Amino acid sequence: MLQDLPENNSAFESRYISDILSALTTNGSFVDTKVIKAYQENQKEFYGHEWWRYKESEKICNNEIFANLFAIYAENNSDVVAFAEKWFPNFTKQIQIGLSKSVKYNERS
Repeated sequence: MLQDLPENNSAFESRYISDILSALTTNGSFVDTKVIKAYQENQKEFYGHEWWRYKESEKICNNEIFANLFAIYAENNSDVVAFAEKWFPNFTKQIQIGLSKSVKYNERS
């Protein structure tokens, strides 16, 4: 995945993608250094969090991933959407299912 980021500048510069990577690669008290290094080597800003400081950090990370994927779809940058769908297929599928249910519900109203 990290090798694809430099080829997709929109995804590499997306705060949403780096935030998702931060949530996914948190390992105890630090974010995987390979992720941070990939950003640093390409002079890109990595938007990460200190997840270990939060109670229930796993739940917060899951919520953060959902929020960022929702924002990716709302922003609708095709390059960022394509990257997310390629590398986070299970997450994006669940977002798409939820959004389609929401649309169907609103159409009935």
